[in-house]
Amino acid sequence: MPKAVAANGYVVAGWNPALPTTVQAAGTYTAQYKTAQTEADKYTATGGSLTKGFGEATTEADVIAKVTTDYPKDAAKQPTITVDDPSKLPDGKTVGHATIPVTVTYPDGSKDKTTVSVTVLDKVIDQTNTPDNPTPAGYVRVTFNAGDHGSFAAGTSTIFDVKVGTALADVPVPAAVAAKGYLIAGWNPALPATVQAAGTYTVQYKAVPATGQPITTQPGGQPDPADGIGNKDQLPDGTKYEWKNPVDTSTPGDKVGVIVVTYPDGTKTEVTVTIHVVGEAATTPTTSQPTAAQPATKPAAKNQLPQTGADHNGALALAGVCLMSFATLFGFGEIRRKK
Repeated sequence: MPKAVAANGYVVAGWNPALPTTVQAAGTYTAQYKTAQTEADKYTATGGSLTKGFGEATTEADVIAKVTTDYPKDAAKQPTITVDDPSKLPDGKTVGHATIPVTVTYPDGSKDKTTVSVTVLDKVIDQTNTPDNPTPAGYVRVTFNAGDHGSFAAGTSTIFDVKVGTALADVPVPAAVAAKGYLIAGWNPALPATVQAAGTYTVQYKAVPATGQPITTQPGGQPDPADGIGNKDQLPDGTKYEWKNPVDTSTPGDKVGVIVVTYPDGTKTEVTVTIHVVGEAATTPTTSQPTAAQPATKPAAKNQLPQTGADHNGALALAGVCLMSFATLFGFGEIRRKK
């Protein structure tokens, strides 16, 4: 029986019709052929994926390293892998995805085609909604906190993976809004010019400074210290005011008082104000005490005869009147005789 020799690229696949075990009848048998199985038919090449940081160019070696085959690892000759068009490799300056075609050539010369997916990351990656995601190589995680006396707007992003060396101006640093009575005083730690390391940055605040204003009161009054603060509506709710020392308002005039302002967090500041004391000073009326009555004292009598009946002085007066009447009558009669 003749032996069929397949042409290049084919192998003998049998006879048609199939050869019998014993010849029982006349017949014509034709050799059958099929395309020979190449290593490309037998083995499979698989392209993987590759992630590059912003600014990092993709090389042919990067792509080739992501291609695998199931070709025997211990074979003396191994498949070769080439990038079809190296000019299409990402340069790292364009964020996004690229598909890179590659060709795998097996030792028998057969070829296989596959692709490698390349992803170029942005220099700043928002991880606010995916904080459990790993930080890519060459990146560091930066977190922003609003602090105790302020807040960020709803929906503000606060967690980022940032390419090392990125300028802070390229990072969307959230804007804080201070609560009533506070002013933004910066960040702790201070924000860097460029991001070189992971860190958590917290907004710092300071209380709005209290400003004083004059108070007018009447003599003897004790004004409310809160009336001496001109910007109470700008200070934190719960701020307290008290005099450092009582103010002497007993007399009219301008007085100086010191108000101690205590903020809700316990910090204190002192504000000096002027108190105008206007009006008449209050006077206390003098209460005169009645003099106790003294008993009458009669002078001691000198050689006074005992009195009987009428008062002695009255008797003398009566005697004097009688004497004058007698003298008058006597004198008048003497005058008439001379005539």
